[in-house]
Amino acid sequence: MRWKFHWRNVKPMHFGSPTFYAAALGIFLCAYAAILALTIESTPGQLLTSALANVVALLLVGLCARFVLLRYVLQGSALKQVPAHFLLALTFSLLWYWLITVLIGAARGEGFARFAVLPFPDAAARWQLFQGTSMYALVAVAAFAEQLADELGRVREAAASGASEGGAAPLFIKHDDDWVPLDPDRIILVRGADDYSEIVTEASTHLVRQRLGSISERLGGGFVRVHRSYVVNASRIARAEPTGNGTLQLIMANGAAVRTSRTGARLLRQLLI
Repeated sequence: MRWKFHWRNVKPMHFGSPTFYAAALGIFLCAYAAILALTIESTPGQLLTSALANVVALLLVGLCARFVLLRYVLQGSALKQVPAHFLLALTFSLLWYWLITVLIGAARGEGFARFAVLPFPDAAARWQLFQGTSMYALVAVAAFAEQLADELGRVREAAASGASEGGAAPLFIKHDDDWVPLDPDRIILVRGADDYSEIVTEASTHLVRQRLGSISERLGGGFVRVHRSYVVNASRIARAEPTGNGTLQLIMANGAAVRTSRTGARLLRQLLI
């Protein structure tokens, strides 16, 4: 049987997956080999050895840093993360530099049992430590993105679970460093402005970076978009006053006044009458 390759057979590469990081390391290896070929005079074997030493050291130290970041550092507050990142960046740079010198020495020595570890010249050592700090920043950003993607995945799963059980799915609001559920029944109105929305309850107001239309779709049938900038909870309307020209002024349970558009008033009348 003859196998035919097609791009549709290739699975998409997801951020944070082993395939993603393997591809990233492959790119780093090619980049290091190209840069070393342009900056120093060496044989192809020596260039490949130096590039491999950089990438293997990056892999080993990066895996350790990723574990510490996800397990301990990124779980803490921003105030605690600042000194932790400083210490981790310093440790990462020194360990990476040390591992590179050991790996290069082992590759160019008589074997893994007998070799000499030689430090880089001063300028090269400073440049290597700077690279280590930059690489730590990339690892930290990747770990943070992994954590955020994981949190968003849990939120989507919880929302889908709530929707499958009937009724409006709960919204999740970020409080400090945690995501907490907000019962839609507690919402009085949602006020939108460009890419942001304000979710108003009797006790508090939450600013979220999400468009009003997206929130409206998730809230369910008990909520009506009465204006391009407002979605209201119909069960929290205290009274509705005609204001002429087919519009209404809604007085909500918390005393807030919302002026509807004509289309919004028509939708509200269809719901209430």
